[in-house]
Amino acid sequence: MKRNGIVYVALLFLCITMLSGCWSKKELTDLAFVIAVGLDKTEDGKYAVIFQIVNPGNVAGTTQRGGGSGGVPISLCKATGDTLLEASRKGSKKVSRLIYYAHTNLLVIGEELAKEGIGGVLDVMERSNQFRTTTMVVIAQHHTAEDVLKVLTPIDKIPANEIIKTLKFSEKIWGQTVRVNIGEVI
Repeated sequence: MKRNGIVYVALLFLCITMLSGCWSKKELTDLAFVIAVGLDKTEDGKYAVIFQIVNPGNVAGTTQRGGGSGGVPISLCKATGDTLLEASRKGSKKVSRLIYYAHTNLLVIGEELAKEGIGGVLDVMERSNQFRTTTMVVIAQHHTAEDVLKVLTPIDKIPANEIIKTLKFSEKIWGQTVRVNIGEVI
């Protein structure tokens, strides 16, 4: 009986050591964190995807001990294609890291694309395993999504966060705007 117990414990420890570990690791230095995505329709009828990517070294808070290089906190990357998926994948050719959507908080859709309907856009987002359904959706009225995403703000370092906070407080105080996320639209 003691012998069986020892064998079971030995097998248990063997299984623990063999089955643990990182099977799908992603190094932070290999990821391009997309905080906002803009979608537009170009003049020639193609789709444009604009990525607002965080520059981690430039976002870190500046304290007496240092941190943050004072550079631009975000980078914009734009890619075009015949479909949204093609444009999104072409974006990976312009960025030296893996485009990572899991932290995307804002989806900006240009007015021209929104007029055609956003069902296809939301279908692409819903099928992606990285996009969250809590991502806020904004239609850029009288502007392109790129125009909205390229504006740098003096108060918040990351423009997407500024837009989300503005929507939140505007809805709470004024009541004219309504925050909507992908999950609610779908």
